[in-house]
Amino acid sequence: MEKWRKSLKSIGLSTDITKVFMSNVSNRGDLLVGDREKVVLLNAKGEILWKKKINAAGGRPYISEDGEIIVVEEPDGLAAYRREGEAAWKFRPVKDAVVSWSTSRSGNYTAVALSNKLQLLERGEAVWENYTGGTAHFLSFSPNDKFIALATWIEDVAFFAPSDVTYFTLYSIDGRRLWSIEVKGFPQGVYVTNGGELFALWSKGGSSVAALIRGGSVVWSRELLGHWRVALSTPEGSLFAVSGEGGTYIFDKKGTPVSHHPGIADGISDNGHLVLRGFSRENPFFFSSHIFLLSPKGEEIRRVEAINAIHTGISPNGKYIATITADAIHLLENRELIKEELIRKIDEL
Repeated sequence: MEKWRKSLKSIGLSTDITKVFMSNVSNRGDLLVGDREKVVLLNAKGEILWKKKINAAGGRPYISEDGEIIVVEEPDGLAAYRREGEAAWKFRPVKDAVVSWSTSRSGNYTAVALSNKLQLLERGEAVWENYTGGTAHFLSFSPNDKFIALATWIEDVAFFAPSDVTYFTLYSIDGRRLWSIEVKGFPQGVYVTNGGELFALWSKGGSSVAALIRGGSVVWSRELLGHWRVALSTPEGSLFAVSGEGGTYIFDKKGTPVSHHPGIADGISDNGHLVLRGFSRENPFFFSSHIFLLSPKGEEIRRVEAINAIHTGISPNGKYIATITADAIHLLENRELIKEELIRKIDEL
């Protein structure tokens, strides 16, 4: 399953894993890794495509699904680079600092939250701006580039203190505000499907709520004890997952629990394969001892030993899985998926 392994030292990165980060994985197996001084772009063969001295530790970099555009957060804004290494565009806000941002799968659009404003960039050029009324902590593009979702936390202006009000809002790509819904709690994540449904996650007190929202109304919701930090979905909303201190829960489109697993889900492919980092049931006292690949039904397909894995990701097409462990970067190939594709192509002949 492992395609290649590179030690952090061999590619010139810090061996202090608290300073190391990685991007998502593209459909061609590219990923960007870095520390607080430089970034390195690697391909599916483990070859270094380029290195740059960039302090990109402000946020997790993003690679478009075809691997052609790489967006990184720098101390004074955002910058995009092409796969060949040349600069594509730079964004430097005039007054406000970048609070959060998200890039679409195609790499054509980037949404930027600036204090109480949302700005959309198309290939680096601002095309519209909207007032959000609060701090947009989470942003998400639908995979088909049609919608933008944001989770906005409202501060109590009178007392300059945190409130318990969050708005989940859906915009069209041309800047139209389609709807907004108010909930009580603090936002923890949001995902928007190709059809404009929002899978939202927020915390309230000692529990969290995961909900599917359609047209500004809650279709279903599930309250989970403890704090949950990750909200994931397939593009068409056929499968949903939440992760946190209680492990990972998988739900079907009706909100029915499919399965529960220990460990944190870091990514989901378009066909519903999930990648988790966590401990095996046989060795529950050693966290992040393995990476698990789960089927859409929550069944364990494969497990790989990965001591102290801190970042993990899966490509949208499900073919590649990447992780950073205590001293190395690994790219793994999902051979089960490749076998399924070959069988399907043979059947079609």
